[in-house]
Amino acid sequence: MLNFLVKFLLLAIILSSGTLYFAQWKLEENLKSFARKVEPFMEFAYESASLNFNGEITLKNISILVPSVGANADVGELKFFIGNLYQLTTLNSRLEEKQLPEKAHISLKNVLIPLDNKLLSSSNELPIKVSDLLETAFCGEAERFGYREYAAMGYSYLSFSSTSFYTLDQYSGSLIINGTTEIENASKIDYQINIGGVLRWIEALNNNAYELAADTSNFISPELSLLEVTVSDQGYNLTKAEYCMRQQQDNKTDYYSGHMEVLEKQLELANIKLPDEFKAHYLASIQPGSVVSYLLKPQVNFKFEDLKLYDYSQLIESTGMRVTVNNKPVKLAVEGLSFKDLGKITALAKSKKKAKATPKESYRLVSIEYAYQNKALSEAVEFVDFKVKVTRDDGRLYQGKLTKTSNEKIWVAVHSKDGSVTYPISRNRVSEFQVYMPSPQS
Repeated sequence: MLNFLVKFLLLAIILSSGTLYFAQWKLEENLKSFARKVEPFMEFAYESASLNFNGEITLKNISILVPSVGANADVGELKFFIGNLYQLTTLNSRLEEKQLPEKAHISLKNVLIPLDNKLLSSSNELPIKVSDLLETAFCGEAERFGYREYAAMGYSYLSFSSTSFYTLDQYSGSLIINGTTEIENASKIDYQINIGGVLRWIEALNNNAYELAADTSNFISPELSLLEVTVSDQGYNLTKAEYCMRQQQDNKTDYYSGHMEVLEKQLELANIKLPDEFKAHYLASIQPGSVVSYLLKPQVNFKFEDLKLYDYSQLIESTGMRVTVNNKPVKLAVEGLSFKDLGKITALAKSKKKAKATPKESYRLVSIEYAYQNKALSEAVEFVDFKVKVTRDDGRLYQGKLTKTSNEKIWVAVHSKDGSVTYPISRNRVSEFQVYMPSPQS
């Protein structure tokens, strides 16, 4: 009996190993096929791919390049799980039969996206929205916060890690997605999305109800039942305030009071007055270290396609919108606020800006090129939070962000795919100090 059990155990191990080996081979073949399919418009490469017995796929050191737009990204690690080995191998056939997996998760670690010039120029081609004008109040000539502004603020790349979990609840028929995205030196975003009626929708698809229905109003479609987002500041608010103070170039010493003053003047263009309590919450939300939470819990009769039919107060009530700042609830009632009047802000602000220019003035589009430039080490304090290259007297190069300075040392945070390490460097050992900044225009 013991010999039989030993042989059975050995056979099980061999079969399991063989199944895993086949699945690993199949995974690599699928990845090669994917790379070939996207090759005409995207270059996709990775260092290694692995698959464990639980069905979790891990890709390491992924490199993505889209030559047409000059965009590239590096991903330190991607983990993806959609079920055990059997569920993974039958995924395609189940999707073809319109059957979604019950559970899945995806994890992205150390994603690095450089903010290159092509990306910067394309971002400013989008039309200016009301939210852009309000956000850039008391920020010089800035009209929005896009890639160009982020680069000017000192973000030479976008670096983030993200984890998302997906569950299809068989009891309620809802799809639940939750996760966290952490953007380096900027913010942390936690979210949960509940979508109801997913199983009924899949059942209708399988029964060809959409083909048989004569009245489109009877179509069954999934509906958002909950959206919860929490944004925790981890450096962005302070960086933005310092950037706007540099752009504004006036006698004010406090960004927040200046921003609030200009913001209120812009809202007055649409006859909107903010209550003092609302202003206090808003100012708290843009301070360093703030935590802002948004909750949507739409009523049963709410339809997103009817969004334009609601006024502001109806929208707040119908969507069940709730906002908290630093765990304190915000009263969302604002005197005179309507979507129709908000549109006036954009038109009036644009006409006011246009009136500043004379007919003789002309403009040309200038592409701002960034490059490393030699600077005196004595000026290092002026370039805190700038991207720098520091060469030591023994030839060692430190490339990263200058975080702080003292009379004896400077500190450089060097980013790699394994994380960020800050190095203290003695001033008397620095042979060359370079700062990444706009090149002089000819």
